[in-house]
Amino acid sequence: MHCWVIAFFNLAYLIFCKLLLQCIILSSLILPTVQDCPYMLLQDVIS
Repeated sequence: MHCWVIAFFNLAYLIFCKLLLQCIILSSLILPTVQDCPYMLLQDVIS
């Protein structure tokens, strides 16, 4: 595999873990709006 492919997957994995952690924290803070979490994280990524 090329170095950039490995780097890309590492970056994607780190971002995924960060968002997952944020989602868990958000859902623990605001349980009723847990279904909104993926949308909120998507907005965070886009912005």
